[in-house]
Amino acid sequence: MLTESANILCPDKNYTSPFIPTSVHRLRVGDIKVVAGMGDSLSVGSGAEAINLLDLVNQYRGRSFSVGGDFSYEQSYTTFPNILRLFNPNLYGYSTGIGDEKTANAKFNGALMNGLSGTLVDQAKNLVERMRRDSAVDFEKDWKILTITVGSANLCGSCKDITTHPASELKSDLQLALDFLQQNLPRTLVNLIEPFDIYKLRAFAFVDAICNIAQESYLCPCGYEDVTFELRDSLHLAPLAEDYRSVVRELIYSKRYETSEDFTVVIQPFLSNFTLLRNEAGELDRSYLAKDCFHPNTKGHNMLGIALWNSMLRTYIHKQRHLDYDATPICPTTEYIPTEKNYL
Repeated sequence: MLTESANILCPDKNYTSPFIPTSVHRLRVGDIKVVAGMGDSLSVGSGAEAINLLDLVNQYRGRSFSVGGDFSYEQSYTTFPNILRLFNPNLYGYSTGIGDEKTANAKFNGALMNGLSGTLVDQAKNLVERMRRDSAVDFEKDWKILTITVGSANLCGSCKDITTHPASELKSDLQLALDFLQQNLPRTLVNLIEPFDIYKLRAFAFVDAICNIAQESYLCPCGYEDVTFELRDSLHLAPLAEDYRSVVRELIYSKRYETSEDFTVVIQPFLSNFTLLRNEAGELDRSYLAKDCFHPNTKGHNMLGIALWNSMLRTYIHKQRHLDYDATPICPTTEYIPTEKNYL
């Protein structure tokens, strides 16, 4: 039955299966009982509500686009879980408030600040253990959606030496984590967000002194004093970011994670070719970013929550490879959540 809340977004249709599905390729949005997240600082809500640079250390996990559940969709907080809750008000696992991955209110958001790909397998193990211990989860029967963000910290760590975190490392780390999840986390659909070109955000450092201090001091200290970021990136980080995306696609499209009916991985590429928003005067629009001009603020997380939701509901050929800053949540147009197996 369609919930009363869901009528706000998608009236007069039913998006819950009459019986609990046995295949991840036959999932409807209302069937999802548990939401979770892993990865890097993009998922932790870093500085989302920061009012100054000192506040940037706070992790506003409740605002995280992929796992945050502060407030509600009706209150215009359009994180992925808040949209999903329209179809299942009993959704469980989303983060609230402020704290790191070990706090109780983080729930199933295991992402780490500066989370390198090498931390993913431990994040996966911790997540599985946390779910197993939680009496609110029927571990074997509940359907779960897990969103993973990866690559940003690796890119930052490579900005002075391209050999520090090669694409082969990211692929190997991601494979170890996904292999573990496939074997140990039943009834799961993984939304894997492709690595994106974080270096584009360096543009803000050249027009705002505060942003430059934040980025150079502790976020992504690439050291652009003697060369324009456009030139350096064209020779350095841009090709590496594309290599990251290539190995991710190679891993997922190998069908390594299509061997069972209760687990699959779907790439969501909406950040792959994102462009910076500019106003009518051509000036950079920083209204979606935290005080560091690097992480999303609450407005940015709300926008990314819609982007993730819309991407998940689109079939492969219709998934957007860029950000639509003005997008609104769409309603499902396919009977089931698209996977690589049910809707090519």
